[in-house]
Amino acid sequence: MPETETVETDDGERKYTGRVFPYRDPETLDTVEIGEGIITVGEREQIIRTLESRTFVHAGKPRPKPEGTALLTGLVYCAVPGCGRRMHRVGGSYQCMARRAGNQCIGASALAEAVDQYVTEQFLTKLPALEPDDPLLVAIADRWVHRVDPETFAKRDALTAEIQDEEARLADLEDARYVRGEFVAPQPWSATTGLQSA
Repeated sequence: MPETETVETDDGERKYTGRVFPYRDPETLDTVEIGEGIITVGEREQIIRTLESRTFVHAGKPRPKPEGTALLTGLVYCAVPGCGRRMHRVGGSYQCMARRAGNQCIGASALAEAVDQYVTEQFLTKLPALEPDDPLLVAIADRWVHRVDPETFAKRDALTAEIQDEEARLADLEDARYVRGEFVAPQPWSATTGLQSA
């Protein structure tokens, strides 16, 4: 069952944004379905993310993104002293954009296939050596789960937001009690008895 997002305009009216998303039960966060769908919520989320990843907003309108032509597009920089400009794949090599633009760089260049292969091998060599709690491995796992099971990810994000809201509410309540003089310091916890000691 879809919900259509609305926003408030400057004159106080509400208008539809054109964004439609599944309605979720406020208590369980499960999607509410009526009838049989053509695709699952997870598939829908994946399609939306794929379409959004292929566009960028320019002058208020979505435009298609140019396709990356190499593994390190936008990540490689010229190492010539005083340059530091981006390098892009041109033909079979990464080339300094300053040189191509006619600037004063002597024009660093590297074979794209060799550089891509080296970076890939280094990444794949490092990956198995990572500890389970390594931030890189956690980020990779997070992205993978987000990609293959977006519905679970959405539920997790919603629950995290709910927990943060509840923690903020409790902190506000505690602050209010402290201001009114009702605050009682918590008693130390006893590990042996499992009770608070007097």
